[in-house]
This record gives sequence, structure tokens and C-alpha cells, in this order.
Amino acid sequence: MNNKATILFLVSILHMMVLNSCFQIQYYGANHSRESDQYEETKSTMYVSNPDTSTFKMLEDSIVFVEIDSNYLNNQLLKESQNGWVYYMSYWCANCIQHIDQFSKMSEEHDVKFIPISTSYDVKRLRKNLGYSNYKGIIYILNHSYGETETEKYFKFRKMYIGEGINEQFSVPTSDFFIAGKYAKTIIGAGKINDELLESLKTH
Repeated sequence: MNNKATILFLVSILHMMVLNSCFQIQYYGANHSRESDQYEETKSTMYVSNPDTSTFKMLEDSIVFVEIDSNYLNNQLLKESQNGWVYYMSYWCANCIQHIDQFSKMSEEHDVKFIPISTSYDVKRLRKNLGYSNYKGIIYILNHSYGETETEKYFKFRKMYIGEGINEQFSVPTSDFFIAGKYAKTIIGAGKINDELLESLKTH
């Protein structure tokens, strides 16, 4: 076996080891030109050994879509002693899209973990409409195990941590705030969210 064949053989073995020991993550670039109204999509794949949120810090120019369940939310995203902000949104909600980049930056300034969750499973439209914003980062997706409609998924998922006292009205954007990993309050809409509110999470 010559040197070139040996190298190709070793590379193929290494590739198989990566596939068997790692998680496959697909991530997307969402570039939209307001002038021409043209949408350009780029798609890439990476392999990681531990698919936690730190994995995606390297993808600053991408929008990453990750399906989650309640265990992942409670055990990974809302860790103890950490303040969290779960932001429910959908592709058809212009107000959601308009504020997501601003809210993401505000959360960083106040050391609050920002967790945008889409009630819609339409990733293609999400990618396109997020191209109108400057947001780059993770969008978590609720899959159909939580229901067939956005309303079903919204209530079933939120009821897991709010309980029977949940408001019966479906609305996005909805922000659920957590203090030390425990549910604290809900804000409907975007107008009442400000620096004072986020700073108050630290005083409880």
C-alpha cells in the first residue's frame, strides 16, 4: 500500500470513529438582503462529543436549531443558581423577530441565560425571517411530541414548570423568567421588558 492509499485509509478510519462517538449538529447561516429581498441559505454540519450550549460559541455567524425536551430544559439550560429567560417565539410573529437580537444582548449584559424557543417547527421560515434581524445563536425547537399545533406545544411544555396556574391564553412573544433554576414570573409581549426587570432577578 503506497503512502497516499495509507493516508486515505487512516482518514476513513478516523472519520468512522468520529461518526460513532460524536453527535451530528447541523447549523445554518441566514442572510437576507433587504434591497433585493433575496434570501441566501448556507448549511453546514459539524460533529461534537458533548452537545451543550458551549459547543455553539464558535458559530457566531450562524443560526443553530436544536430540538429539546423538558429534561434538557431543566437539566441543561436552567441549571441551579442560574437565572434564565425562556423566550417563546414563532416565525410569523414580527414582534418576536424584531426584539430577539436586542433581548439576547440585554441578557448577556445582565448575566441572564437567554433561551429562545420556537413553538413552530417550520425551520425554513424561521431561518428566512430571522434573516431580517441581526440575531446569531441558538433557536430551540419544540417537536411534535408536545402536540400537533403551536398552541398545544406552548401549553404542554410550559405547564411542566408552571403547573395548573398557567394562563390559558396563547401569545407570543412570551417570556418566562427563572431565578436559581426555578420559575419566577411571566411577561407577555415585549414592551415591559427592560434593564430594571432583568436586574431585579439578581436581588431575589
